[in-house]
Amino acid sequence: MTTLSLQIFRASGLTAASADAGKGSPFFPALEHSLPPFQYLDLSGEQTPVAALPADADARLNHFVAEHGLKRTDRAAQLAILATHDLITQLSASESAELRKKRTAVIVASSRGCTHALEENHRQFLECGETSPFSSPRTTMGSLSSILSQHFSFSGPSAALSTACTSSFAALSYAAGLLATKQCQYCLVVGCEAALTPFTGAQMRALGVQSTPNRDGEPPRHPCQPLAATSPSNSGMVLGEGAAALLIAAGSPPPSSDDRPFGEPLATILALESLVERTPSPTAISPDGRGFQDAMRAVLRAGEIQAPDLILAHAPGTAMGDRCEQHAIHEVFQGKPPALYSPKWCIGHTFGASGALNVLLALELFGGAPLPRLPYSSSANAKLPLPGGAVGTVLINTAGFGGLISSVLLHRGGA
Repeated sequence: MTTLSLQIFRASGLTAASADAGKGSPFFPALEHSLPPFQYLDLSGEQTPVAALPADADARLNHFVAEHGLKRTDRAAQLAILATHDLITQLSASESAELRKKRTAVIVASSRGCTHALEENHRQFLECGETSPFSSPRTTMGSLSSILSQHFSFSGPSAALSTACTSSFAALSYAAGLLATKQCQYCLVVGCEAALTPFTGAQMRALGVQSTPNRDGEPPRHPCQPLAATSPSNSGMVLGEGAAALLIAAGSPPPSSDDRPFGEPLATILALESLVERTPSPTAISPDGRGFQDAMRAVLRAGEIQAPDLILAHAPGTAMGDRCEQHAIHEVFQGKPPALYSPKWCIGHTFGASGALNVLLALELFGGAPLPRLPYSSSANAKLPLPGGAVGTVLINTAGFGGLISSVLLHRGGA
């Protein structure tokens, strides 16, 4: 159990729901619409719903990549760099100089890593028995963080982590250690995922967790229905891509405002718990959600609160996974859970980036954004919508293959 006092000062991100060519909110106004912004791609010979960047955001990404000479980098790295660029543009000249003057660490989280580059180079190898001299540096996980550190001239520690869908919270834990031991003054934690590829699609289809078309071949109205009361049999997980960048510093109060170069924090991370539970299979969680129960109880105890205003659930839209997590929430809160939500119906499951993106959603709610109902039948809608300003504490769950579980507790502003 890690009791934290990390403060978040700036944040930015991109998702399938991004507004204004990816320069606006990665969630609104899309969450207020009744239909998800999914596209259909041919992944391994089958039209599959995916949560890809909208056309205008994708065009902006491609222009940014060409302008900055990043064509040889993997798409996950490109998303991470653009999200960080958008965060840095929020800073004043003096704030930006502060990041480069002090030791700023870069911690990048991703489940699948450089998936596009890996599949492309492997296909080339199978076809001709050779591969590019750039294949190794392009496909190694560490390139995600090193290219970002180099691009922005940050001199602090640089690392890339993969712990499946809990990767973003593993990165937060790693950042806490770096800050506590004074190996850096600031941390950029970036969750990124770009796994809309044939091989990834085939893997999810083999697991039987992916959303499929209706019997008549038509796409379902809501291919992904997290926390649904009774979801259709063909509802399931939808793969998503995206990135979120968080600027973090240690949360001990400075002696004066002169020692707070980025102003007041947007939020404080009060506690984080990560664990591994015994599972019936490498892809499942325990039927009673025991790992979720233990992680949630640990962060609530450390944060000294009985219940948050909102839980942003892992809930990827798979019937068994959602049911186990909801059971765990019911047990922890003795049948009286707080408001519950999952944005994956709209942005898909972004694997290693999902935790950081849920932090980003929490920040928007802390800033006064209202949270609408889910656009389908769900017991969660009994406590939704939440008006702007109603959310002051948020608990976020993530879960990954292999029994990995993480929970984070966030508080609006400084602790």
